[in-house]
Amino acid sequence: MSQREAPPLILSLAPPESYAALARITLSRAGYSVVSAERWAEMSAAADRQPELVIADLESDGVGVPDGVPWIALAPRGAQRPPRTPIIGVVERPAEFHELYRLLQLALEPTPRATARVPTCLAARVREESQAWHAQVISLSRGGCLLWREEPPPPGERYTVELDLPQAGRVEVRGETVYRRASEVGVVFREVSVPDARSIQRFVEERLLTR
Repeated sequence: MSQREAPPLILSLAPPESYAALARITLSRAGYSVVSAERWAEMSAAADRQPELVIADLESDGVGVPDGVPWIALAPRGAQRPPRTPIIGVVERPAEFHELYRLLQLALEPTPRATARVPTCLAARVREESQAWHAQVISLSRGGCLLWREEPPPPGERYTVELDLPQAGRVEVRGETVYRRASEVGVVFREVSVPDARSIQRFVEERLLTR
């Protein structure tokens, strides 16, 4: 996320049951200040700014959303985005962290990330056609990773990356090189199984919660 004097202020008008477990806390650890309607009622008189964005249930029809502030609607499965300009997206309830994070990034960040990224120190085995080499994953997200190797990594455009995640075990993903400098290689994942994607997302969220 870009540097700010204060984290983006997100007003939550949705009840706790509209969120997946720990989703709101994880958003806070990812750099967003999420306040409840009750807390906002206490602080709004003294606050010198409006929320940058509101999260509310779709059925609320935007009641309580400050004028001109966009909002994310939390909705039951299959609900369609209504034709209301302030709504920037619809997330299925219970709202998962990664879905909320993606929309918040798109709405609020000048250079948005699709997925949250955390620093790591994980051993990895990287394969490219007939050769294989070992590296460290020094940052990881659901959508990609940054690899480090003491020696310059061999050239390559597509890699298979194998790594062991604590409590989740071995995951294997296919990706493309999008960044290369000295001993580092940035890889964006292109082929990830659903179980492996879930394991990576769980690892990222747990790391955010333990920061």
